[in-house]
Amino acid sequence: MSRTLLAAVAGAVLLTGCSISVSAGEPSPDAPTPATTPPGTTAAPSPSATETVGTADVVPGYGPGQFPAVPLFSLPDISRVSTAGKKLRDKLKVEIKDIPGVKVTAVRCTKDGEYINADSGLALYGDGSGSYVGPDGSYTRGRDGSETSVSDRESITRDGKGGGTYVGDGVSITNDGDGSGTYVDADLSVTIDGKGGGSYVRKSPSESITNDGDGSGSYVDGTVSITNDGNGAGTYTDGTVSISNGGDGTASVVGPSFSGEVPADPLPPVPPLGKFPPVVQLLPTIDICGFVITLADGVLFDFDKADIRADASVTLDKVAKALEQVGDRPIRVSGHTDAIGTDAYNQGLSERRASSVEQALRQRGVSAPMTSRGYGESRPVAPNRLNDKDNPAGRQLNRRVEIFVRG
Repeated sequence: MSRTLLAAVAGAVLLTGCSISVSAGEPSPDAPTPATTPPGTTAAPSPSATETVGTADVVPGYGPGQFPAVPLFSLPDISRVSTAGKKLRDKLKVEIKDIPGVKVTAVRCTKDGEYINADSGLALYGDGSGSYVGPDGSYTRGRDGSETSVSDRESITRDGKGGGTYVGDGVSITNDGDGSGTYVDADLSVTIDGKGGGSYVRKSPSESITNDGDGSGSYVDGTVSITNDGNGAGTYTDGTVSISNGGDGTASVVGPSFSGEVPADPLPPVPPLGKFPPVVQLLPTIDICGFVITLADGVLFDFDKADIRADASVTLDKVAKALEQVGDRPIRVSGHTDAIGTDAYNQGLSERRASSVEQALRQRGVSAPMTSRGYGESRPVAPNRLNDKDNPAGRQLNRRVEIFVRG
């Protein structure tokens, strides 16, 4: 029998990596299903081997007339956040998550090492809708909570009612919003009907599980076939031993050493599957290159000034304490302005502000390699003007200092 089924005897199917369970009850993406045995090992002698208890041939580990249950199954975790990056993010968030005007964000980088601000070009409106168009794709959000995101590597939709789709990196996911959904990749196909039933089909190694949601189900791999009729009866065969449990307290066993009836408890029903997880729980996280700590200009500076205010010391003390933990990872401090004023003036102001923050962090003991640079008004994260009118809220977001820590 496959190692998957052996793991299922302990309550779950063993899949590569962590998983999001779709067994009975609510799915829990934060609680990966543990492997019952280390990869490459065998939990028990193969049930296709023959053992004899008394005069009856049995499946190893089971009494006469008994055999493994039809297993539940799980969806694979497709997130790809690096271990080093996750540790760095966790440290920073724990230390400075409650500071007003400070935000920590995971970012990805261009090929030349520049980080990409995820908020760049995002236009938000009073009804909760918004749109984004950038070099890496487009994003729209409707007033009803629906979302569509399209890039050269993936397409994501959410209908605002619990349903949605994901297509990318050879993976297709559909959540119908009623508890049902599908997951398909090159090797695996999973369907959940939202009513307790579903199917699981893997190509290599060949494996098929069906849960009918009414207590019945089946399992088939290269050598083992199991059925559960849901009424206490069912069958098992592995090419060596065949068992037919009648659900009436007896089972028929046919093996190389014995053929006949033996006492056997009726089979318990196959437990129902849970609901299909929301698409947001299954989305792969784009590979990150580091993290950006964003400080709003009002937290550090007076209007049109580059000298850090005295009351900003508490904030900078906490940021510096967090940065002391990043070791020798390089840090880049960048200054940004809104579009009021000339390009040249804004460039100079952004450079002076970035330099002031770098010096303040060094004075507080941050020893990692650190550089500072100003970008003026060239990298807005929100529109300075909206619908041909001044957008003060957008300009406020653009006036900022960012501290980039490479993961």
